[in-house]
Amino acid sequence: MESGNKILGNNIKAYRNAKGWSQEELAHLSGITPAHLGHIERGEGNPTLLTLLSVSNALQVDLSELVKSNVDATVVDSILRLDKLQKEFSELPEDRQIEVYGVFKTILSWNSKKE
Repeated sequence: MESGNKILGNNIKAYRNAKGWSQEELAHLSGITPAHLGHIERGEGNPTLLTLLSVSNALQVDLSELVKSNVDATVVDSILRLDKLQKEFSELPEDRQIEVYGVFKTILSWNSKKE
């Protein structure tokens, strides 16, 4: 059975990879060194609660997701897809955002009519 630290490290790495971030990027966003993040991802040492909160905030996931022993790969993949869509949407000009939002609302209304 995997240790708690190994599970934590694997989950952090999975979420980081899902976002397409390097260890350096996540470390910077978390306010820790890349070396420290590397230790955490390898399941070495005992990171403090504050460090784990910083990492979970940077990843935009609940701390509880980082300690689960059965993180679902489809959930991580969904996060990746949603992050990509959000980034692409935010880069659109405002008039295009309004158009896309209208299309999205229409599609959602079709789904609710089926139920």
